[in-house]
Amino acid sequence: MIAALLAVWIFSLVLTWRLFTRARFMPDTAFFGDSITEAWDLPSVNFGIFGSTTDHMVERFNAVLDGQFTRVVILGGTNDILKGEDLDKTASNLHEMIEAAIKARLKLVIVCTVPPIYSNGGKYQSRVDGLNAKIEKDVKDWQASGAQVILVDFNKPLRGRPDLYSVDGVHIRPRAYYLLERELLRKANLFWWQSGHRYPRPVGAPPPTSPSAYN
Repeated sequence: MIAALLAVWIFSLVLTWRLFTRARFMPDTAFFGDSITEAWDLPSVNFGIFGSTTDHMVERFNAVLDGQFTRVVILGGTNDILKGEDLDKTASNLHEMIEAAIKARLKLVIVCTVPPIYSNGGKYQSRVDGLNAKIEKDVKDWQASGAQVILVDFNKPLRGRPDLYSVDGVHIRPRAYYLLERELLRKANLFWWQSGHRYPRPVGAPPPTSPSAYN
């Protein structure tokens, strides 16, 4: 019990220090997404672009596959939902990016669920939930295949918190980013902030077999 409490206390201290010093991820981690990513000051390398759908993200994903990155954080789908895109196609695009990252031998792929959307009276929430269910299933399938893919839930900490959003109900305020960073820290190795990756793949090992894509 004492050891557990001590571990929680140490984690809280590190988390608080990281958040309040606004430390950034190492530059070998690329953050990839839309305007929610673009407005985030955590990444050292930020490939977020305002208005990007997952179709756009697929088109420019090669930017993170040129050998200088060992990890990628993927957050996409909000604009697909707002524009009424087919969610199976959105999930397939995310799957394609994950597969490309694995084939390029990135050490880790971090996939994020889509945060809530509060515009228009919350009418998009069922689509947000539907896409997130597909994202969660795909990540589980990748994990079952042996791939180093993890899921970070960005929906749960912002659910029921429209006060953390701008007036458009889509973009989030600085306080909301702190909550996302907390979720990321819970899944991410704290030493990533200081040194390189912690998920080395044996030299010469083939990439995991891709699970079935969406029909």
